[in-house]
Amino acid sequence: MSDYIPEILLVIRDQIMKYRNPLAIKLNVCTDACLDDRCNENCDTILYTGCLYTTMGIVERIGFMLSRVTKNPASDLSIRLFKKFMGPGGKLATKFRNKEFDAIPMKALEILKKIGINAICLDEEPYNGALLYDLGFHEDLIKYGEYLRDFFKSKGVKRIILLDPHSYDVFENVYKKEIDGFDFEIINIIDLIDEAIKEGKLRLKSSVIKSVTYHDPCNYSKSTERRILEEPRRIIKSIEGIELREPEYTENFSHCCGGPLEFIFHELSSEIAEMRVEELLATESQKIITACPICSVNFRRVLKREKDRVMDLIDLVYETMER
Repeated sequence: MSDYIPEILLVIRDQIMKYRNPLAIKLNVCTDACLDDRCNENCDTILYTGCLYTTMGIVERIGFMLSRVTKNPASDLSIRLFKKFMGPGGKLATKFRNKEFDAIPMKALEILKKIGINAICLDEEPYNGALLYDLGFHEDLIKYGEYLRDFFKSKGVKRIILLDPHSYDVFENVYKKEIDGFDFEIINIIDLIDEAIKEGKLRLKSSVIKSVTYHDPCNYSKSTERRILEEPRRIIKSIEGIELREPEYTENFSHCCGGPLEFIFHELSSEIAEMRVEELLATESQKIITACPICSVNFRRVLKREKDRVMDLIDLVYETMER
């Protein structure tokens, strides 16, 4: 068995461990869209995005660079190009921010307020560390989880509401089991929305969208611990006048979106995404709904000029909820 690790993976690991973000962007960038809803200390209940929406919004915009780097990720030129974009402070990467993705955490906060949950963003937000898990850097992952534990405790955090499947998976299924003192209450926003609809605290009105198909993110649909399958479907079905059309491969049999391979194997990731998009488009739905920013980016990359057909579940709830 070879011990060789491609240098680009080591660069990504080092970026996460040193800057607390794979793109080296500053920690305050990930929550600045939350405006006044940010907290520095005694932050009991927080909405944590894992910095994934901001990061993936940038990834979508720099796809042209990633495709060039990953054609030969072992070359010196590719590594230099990658480092230039992901330099200290992520100044160059930050210029490629995506307002659509940045707005989702703010919309999530408004949904939480509507259902009576007083949550807030932190004034700084480190990345969730999921890539360390995906790429097999276990020792680094444990150190990173310990850093996150200490970071949250220094802010007075007790309850963490999570927005995406990668953060939820690594927090609930890894950190809580392997990191001493990672004893925060972990809550998925999908559960809160689903429960609020059942209790009548949140009502979703009719929409100009009449048909959707839902793509199951792998970290929700393939987990051996708890699969989040019916909850997003109940949310969608609660919207008056919307038809949910299932693709051929769905729920725990759903095919992957191709991510997070786009960091390393851009072309392979695109091929996988193209196959999944074809399955989803076969439903002839107006919109493809997903609950993962990585899935959104991979599908949008394939659809190109029709990328607006992809919609985050939070966006759908926000647009249809009664004010």
